[in-house]
Amino acid sequence: MKIKSPLSGPIIALELVPDPVFAQKLSGDGASIDPIDSNLVAPIDGVIEFVHPSGHALTIRGENG
Repeated sequence: MKIKSPLSGPIIALELVPDPVFAQKLSGDGASIDPIDSNLVAPIDGVIEFVHPSGHALTIRGENG
């Protein structure tokens, strides 16, 4: 399975994000993307299983489960 970036832009380490919730990894490990345009695409083919109440994250179930 290929995983593609959902946004165009540079990847930034979470520790460098100005929001302390993300920078201190209170939501878990990951990375941040600083978008350079307004296009958002799904990183894989699949079904959205969950959207976090904050609107900052979601879970996609890929075709392979």
